[in-house]
Amino acid sequence: MRNGENILYAFRSWRLSAVLLFAVLSLGVSCSMSEPPVSPQSAQREQQAVSGESPAAPFHLRQANQKSSSVPFDLIAVQQLPDVPFATLYPALLARAQTGELEAKRQLFLVLNECRVNLQFHELPFSPDTFVDPELLAGSGMTREQFLVSQQQRGLASTERTLRQCEKLPVGAIEDAAKWLRDAAESGDPYAQLTYFNYVDLIVGSPQEQLKLPDEVARFNADSMRYLLGLADRQIPEAFGSLSSAYEVGITTPKDLVRAYAYKRIAGDMAPYVGYEWELQRLAEGMTTEQIINAKALARALLKQQP
Repeated sequence: MRNGENILYAFRSWRLSAVLLFAVLSLGVSCSMSEPPVSPQSAQREQQAVSGESPAAPFHLRQANQKSSSVPFDLIAVQQLPDVPFATLYPALLARAQTGELEAKRQLFLVLNECRVNLQFHELPFSPDTFVDPELLAGSGMTREQFLVSQQQRGLASTERTLRQCEKLPVGAIEDAAKWLRDAAESGDPYAQLTYFNYVDLIVGSPQEQLKLPDEVARFNADSMRYLLGLADRQIPEAFGSLSSAYEVGITTPKDLVRAYAYKRIAGDMAPYVGYEWELQRLAEGMTTEQIINAKALARALLKQQP
């Protein structure tokens, strides 16, 4: 792998982590980092975390416990951790994960990775092309610049709260984030499989380490595409979106703008979302007319192949 590609690998992981964190802040979907006085409700939640019971958990998590094959759309946004201090949550999840429980493996990764990300990124690097939902912006009553500054301030405050929680984890626990992500993905967890390709820095190492481990990088690429293609076979819209990104960037798999456009179109057609048309237009700007025609034809053909 060339030096430039490894730099792009690191940039992709850094940027996607920041974007996901920004999305979490914007949508208000995150675990609580506060430490309120223990109430009967809090005590009950802690007991549920220890026992694995989660009657108040989102429906898709209860389905996972029942070994349902149903997979929700928007796998990233629906991830939530119990409102329990990390010092209590971590050992409970670890005990359950060690018995092979898939949900516990996924949530253990979420806890440890949140600590890892907050230790590495002390501010949100918003870029000139950061997408802000127009409706969200209009509702805030702020300019785009004011809104992003506000989000950055919220992010920094959240980071401080998270780091106070992470300090209470056992020494060396955060380094196990890679183990639990890999284990959850190989065990078939859809969320872990979907997000796996964002974490080359976690699974393989820094760009310098990647240069020394070309076989590990190749294995990571193969696993990432295997997971995404498997999720696409199950008609999960987000998998098509991630495949589009993979083919557009050309790192995990050879660059192919026709496939990038086709997969993006399928993702948007299956589950329309804000910014979908803009993303298609952006892709089209770098393509020839023939490529766009071929991409649309490929999208139609792939959709017909879906069961």
